[in-house]
Amino acid sequence: MSVPVEQVTRGRGGWVRYATSESPVATYIRYAQIDGRVEPVELYVERIDDGPLSTDTLRQIPLGRINARVTSRPDLLTVFWAEVGPDLRRAARHFATAWSGAVPQGPLPEVNLPEPEPDPDLSAVLEVPHATPSDPYPDEFFEQVAAVYRRLVPWVRSPAALIADANGVKITTVHRWVKVARQRGHLPPVRQGKAG
Repeated sequence: MSVPVEQVTRGRGGWVRYATSESPVATYIRYAQIDGRVEPVELYVERIDDGPLSTDTLRQIPLGRINARVTSRPDLLTVFWAEVGPDLRRAARHFATAWSGAVPQGPLPEVNLPEPEPDPDLSAVLEVPHATPSDPYPDEFFEQVAAVYRRLVPWVRSPAALIADANGVKITTVHRWVKVARQRGHLPPVRQGKAG
């Protein structure tokens, strides 16, 4: 199974850049603290290859997954929190302003992007015990399933598929393991509209 390469790079002023090998766009999202929570407040999308943006391309931006990944480690975001970042909001609000008499925006120097976060641990191999109807899987196994699943969720679109591939089992088997892990309280209940 080929896992897409995702890159998250955190910058100043709450800005985060997300890119993936599956998409020709880079997404920039600015986060701010609202009522004590880290929340997205601005978004900018750039076509990396200078091609046009299509609705299909925009639909493929995994905003939920980006948000889960960023908010899972808010400490990494707050390192540059107080430093001033680009003020795209103010520039965008002048979209209909005639710049007559004003100095036009000058060219900016080329920017070398900072290094993205290191690749996450995507290992999904479990120590699967031999189970029989009279000797089912122990609770420790479902704790292990929950730990691996939680670690993969912010990084992989289908954690269950990755776990299935890594352990040589059907995805339906992994879905069953995850369901039992939820029933035993090792994972939170599924939110409505979310896959298990």
